[in-house]
Amino acid sequence: MNIKIPSGQTIEPGSLAYDYFFKGLSYEKKPSFEYNTELLNYACISEVNTDFTKTVGASLLVIISVVSIISIILLYTSFKITYAERIKELGILASIGMNSYQRSKILKTEIRILGTIRNYYRLNNRYHCI
Repeated sequence: MNIKIPSGQTIEPGSLAYDYFFKGLSYEKKPSFEYNTELLNYACISEVNTDFTKTVGASLLVIISVVSIISIILLYTSFKITYAERIKELGILASIGMNSYQRSKILKTEIRILGTIRNYYRLNNRYHCI
């Protein structure tokens, strides 16, 4: 079965043009190229799949994981310390009838308000450390 294309030519099955356009195959003669490794090395760009880049990527993954775990632990302990400091006040709230959900909601709201104030202060006073 010959296929006509808009230019009026016909493409026969089995030809290179048919294989290229309809089967997704490429021509036998591909253009050859070489990397300019000298220029790439000068720009500090190396091949992507080298052992060095795999090692660096794995090392970065481990470092990021450790830093994430440490930051989660620090946040958890800071919330626990805040809770321990406020245990007397929370006990008074419990004695007047507040349940644990209401007490935790008050604590979370307070942390959000203090965090918002701190962020506002940091954005407006860039030369001061908090």
